[in-house]
Amino acid sequence: MSLFAKSVFLLLLLTLLSSNNVLGKTQVRVTSKLEGELDQTVHSKSRDNDTKVQYPRRISIFPKTHVRVTNTLEGGLDLTVHCKSRNDDIGVQYLRPNAFFQFSFRANLFGSTLFFCGFRWKNAFHWFDIYVASRDEKRCDNCFWVVKKNGPCLFANDNSTDCYPWNNP
Repeated sequence: MSLFAKSVFLLLLLTLLSSNNVLGKTQVRVTSKLEGELDQTVHSKSRDNDTKVQYPRRISIFPKTHVRVTNTLEGGLDLTVHCKSRNDDIGVQYLRPNAFFQFSFRANLFGSTLFFCGFRWKNAFHWFDIYVASRDEKRCDNCFWVVKKNGPCLFANDNSTDCYPWNNP
């Protein structure tokens, strides 16, 4: 659903919620702050009263996405992972065999959110785009990745599993 459609739907819903003004003239003003979360304030005005009501206090246009990375390297090897986006550096993580780490974020308005990770073990280094909005946003809000020597595999919300090759150096 597009941002415009969500806003129109929310506006209609909020108008219906102020049903005490059904017979009177209702004015609704929605104010917002579009940085991942949306604050909604409804100003409902009828012939008889003027009230300011918040419905609800916080509405998330962009739900949180959770990415989990699990070390399943063959041979029981330790894995060093460093993930970042253009704006956020998740930091270096050291994972023993079968250990995992997880991070969460809200995708941006433009559908261009990208997180990439470097993976290092023994004498190997690879990198991979662990979250690409155009590939993942409709597939998973809990993106569970397992890392193998030949590449990472995604277990998505739709119960599918897709394995990918490492990005080219």
